[in-house]
Amino acid sequence: KENINSVTFNHNSDQATLPYDDHFFGLIYGISIITHLSVEKHQEWIQEMYRLLKPGGILILTSHGDNFKSKLSREELLIYNSGQLVIRGNTKLGHRTFAAYHPTKAMQQLFAKFEILKHEQFDQEGLSYIPQDLWILRKYFLSFKSHKICLISFENSIHFKPFAHLFLYICQIH
Repeated sequence: KENINSVTFNHNSDQATLPYDDHFFGLIYGISIITHLSVEKHQEWIQEMYRLLKPGGILILTSHGDNFKSKLSREELLIYNSGQLVIRGNTKLGHRTFAAYHPTKAMQQLFAKFEILKHEQFDQEGLSYIPQDLWILRKYFLSFKSHKICLISFENSIHFKPFAHLFLYICQIH
């Protein structure tokens, strides 16, 4: 924190209430965040990020998608294949061992208020880790006037191993 003067840091709990005004951010991204939340917290945090995003704002998240099906028990796989979130919560919410698994159908329902710009499932062949799915969403515009569109491009070679710890970055685009 002391080496990055132009950034404001906010330490928050698992409660989906951040101290920012509505429509404050143009970009929010969370790498390996929703992968460690309960079903209830999924809904609360997506709603909070929706509140914080400007119309036309971009939300970037990763999730445990189909690549993680091999981690599921037989019973969990039945739930996952029915399109429901699978939660393993025998530990503290937000802890790396508290895991959520995200079938595409459940994510599409969770992101109903957003335009899904991209859903990328990365090939794990030859990797020493399981790559998370990438979701790029846009909050629908209320008005097309006075808003700039920010285009974000990702190469297919992006993987998420460096993001093993939970963190949420929220960026304001001017």
